[in-house]
Formats: sequence, C-alpha cells, structure tokens
Amino acid sequence: MRSTTFILALALIVACSINSAFSQTSSNTQVQYPHMAFTGDPTSMMFSWYTQENTTTSTCHVGLESGSYQFTGTGYTAEWMTGKGIMHHAMVTGLTPSTKYYYVCGDPQGGFSDPFTFTTAPSSNVPFSIGLYGDMGTERAGETIKRVNDLAKDERVSWIYHVGDISYADDQPDFQYTWNRWFDLMDPTTAIMPYMTLPGNHEFIADASPEIWEETRYFKVYNTRFNMPSYSSNGSTNMWYSFDYSYVHFISIDTETDYPGAVFGDHFGDQLAWLENDLQVATSSPDRKPWIIVGGHRPMYSSDHDQSNATDGAPMNTDDNDAYSIQVAFEDLFHKYGVDLYFTGHVHSYERTYPVYQNHVNSTSYVNPQGLVEVVIGCAGSIEGLSDKDPSHWNDPEPSWSAYRYGDGFGYGILDIYNSSTIAWSFYTSDNNKLMDSFVIVKDPSLSS
Repeated sequence: MRSTTFILALALIVACSINSAFSQTSSNTQVQYPHMAFTGDPTSMMFSWYTQENTTTSTCHVGLESGSYQFTGTGYTAEWMTGKGIMHHAMVTGLTPSTKYYYVCGDPQGGFSDPFTFTTAPSSNVPFSIGLYGDMGTERAGETIKRVNDLAKDERVSWIYHVGDISYADDQPDFQYTWNRWFDLMDPTTAIMPYMTLPGNHEFIADASPEIWEETRYFKVYNTRFNMPSYSSNGSTNMWYSFDYSYVHFISIDTETDYPGAVFGDHFGDQLAWLENDLQVATSSPDRKPWIIVGGHRPMYSSDHDQSNATDGAPMNTDDNDAYSIQVAFEDLFHKYGVDLYFTGHVHSYERTYPVYQNHVNSTSYVNPQGLVEVVIGCAGSIEGLSDKDPSHWNDPEPSWSAYRYGDGFGYGILDIYNSSTIAWSFYTSDNNKLMDSFVIVKDPSLSS
C-alpha cells in the first residue's frame, strides 16, 4: 500500500513539473492574443503572440497531445514602438496535413501560454468552409464577434478571412488598448484556427492619435501584429500574398497602395506585376486549383452612392473611395485569368453582384458564370455605423449588376466549398442569425448557362 501511494505521489509531482514548465511565470511576459496563419505549406503553421516585455526566446511547441510536444519552432520579435509591447512570430514545420494538434507558445523563462488546439491545412482537395467578413472593430461588433466565436467553437468553419478594417484602433483615443481589446474579444477564435487578414484603410495610421502618427503610418502596426504568407508567395509583408487551400487558390490584394490612383500611394512594390505573375502560375500549374478567390478591402462594384454613378452604376472615384481606379487596375486581370469571386468590405453594408465585367451583365445565372461575382461584406460592426441604413444612400434604381443588397444591420458570411464544381455562399445577420442571402456557383461544362 505504501509503495502504491509513493508511486501515485511521484506521478503527481512529475505531472505538476511538466505542467509548470509550460505555465506563465511573469505578468510582464505573459503570453497574450495567440493567433496563427497559413504558410502556403500544409506541413507548417505560423504562430504569433504578444507579450508586454521581451523574452529570451520566441518558442512554439506542437504535439499530438497536450503536454507532449514533438515539434518546436523558434522565431523572432517585432515592435512598432518602444514600450508598446512585443509581437512574437514563430513557424513550426514538419507537421502532418489535416491533423489536429495541441500547441503552447512563449519562453522557458518568461512562461508559456495555455495549451490550444489547431488543425493543419489539407494536402489534397477536400470540402471546407470559412467565415468571412470585413470592417469589424470592437464597439458595435459584439453580436458578430459572438457569432464568429460560436462558428469556431462549433467547428462550423475551418478558418477565418477578414477583408480589412480589423480593430478600428485608429478611430479610438487609446490606439494600443483598442488593438489589444480586439484581440482579446476574438481570442476564442484566433487561438484555435488560422485568421487570415488583408489591409484596409483603417490599418494605415493611428488617425485619432496625432502624437504617434509617425510611429504608426504606412500600416506599420498591422504589419507588426500579423504574419501572412507573403514570404512563400513572393508577396509583400502582409499587404499582398497568396496561398492554396484545398480546391482554392486564394489571393489577398492591397486596395490601399501600389496601383495607379491608390489612396495611399506607392510603398510596398509592384503589386500589379506580382498579381499577374501569381495568376499566371496559378492557372498554368499542372496542379491548378479549380477555383480562384480574391480578397481585397475596397470594392469595384457597389451601388452605395459614394461608390458608383447613379445613372448607369459605373464605378467612380470620390474623396476617399476609388472604385473606378480599382476597376481599371484589377478587373481585366481578374477576367483574363478567370477569377471566380472577389470578396470586399469598406462599404458598411452587404451587396452581391451578378456575374459582371466592365459594368455589363451577360447573364444573371451563376451556372458557368461569364464574369466575376463580387460580394461586399463590410458590415461586421464598424464603429462608424452602417453606410446604407438610410435607403437614400443606395443608388435608385439599383444597377443592373446588383443582385441583392442589405443595409439594415450588421452581419457575416460563410463560404462552403464542396468540390471542384460547386461553391455556396450564405450571408447572416449578426443580431438574430437570420439567413438573408445565399447563392451557389456551379461550373459544369455539361450545363449551359
């Protein structure tokens, strides 16, 4: 009996020692806001987290069981201003695709995070779903955030795609607090599945805090906080990049800089040359993906009266909107290489187009569509409110290319990719989770459009 008691006590001590090795040891080095991103390789994952003060290492451990970690990645740190915390980024490689893992991140001396789970990307074409939206923030997004966190908890989606205007920290007097607050609210999602982002105009600078304009301008904080896979796709920081996931080649573009007429000028490289090369490679590859989906913050097609001509619905430029410039820069490339869907935000409402090219609708059918389908979903909860809650803000009558529009409330979307021929999209309101719009794209040579 004494021997059994001794063995049990020894086992308890060992277990406690293992757990303490991966526990927090200092509030200043406590791991906060863990999140992750795809790398373009299904056998690896990029992990990011925040600490108030720096640590000796930036380490992430991954394993098939909590407390038993077979894979380790050691990364690097970044900060946008002294005294405003440290971001850590570490890639872990050698993983198995489509596999659920546990991970902790941190430092042996500074302490590690609690264990979380994640699932690696697939190496083959399999059905999957993603949550998708833009223009969120913290002040009015509570219902959307709850819906998204529920999607993650219930494993309804595999990952999230946020098409710009993330925290709206630039609209708040306490810039750093608002960024941290957003990450804290989204932690139930960002800690357990990849959170893919692209830049919006509200990532440009701490607009409400002139004392830190120089430290924050040109998307510095956004590029410090996240780590998207530009390194594996010859892109530029977190501004533009691409990656494959199952049936889809995803491309994130930058509608804020680096094309003729861009609101914030040229800063990060030749985006259009990169985009054409990326599309050429994607469409000529022997392993070509059957779908190409692009995300960008600003729309080409929106019937909001600040975005398009009331007479014929043609995209136009206004003070802080450049729908026409975006159309001129990107639409022909999208058409030339057969981009299927373009998801955008910026306008704080919801709108879906028919397949459209150069303002013309060839057919209202989504069976073998002869044009780009654009979805504007900039209504996740912006502090600035809804763009088109007042119906007079919509162009009336709606343009021929506008299939459905909704401006009465906040919402989010789910994209279901079933196979090489069928994609389904659903838009829900955040307050009551009501399905407001849906459509299915079918590509089948045996069917006529």
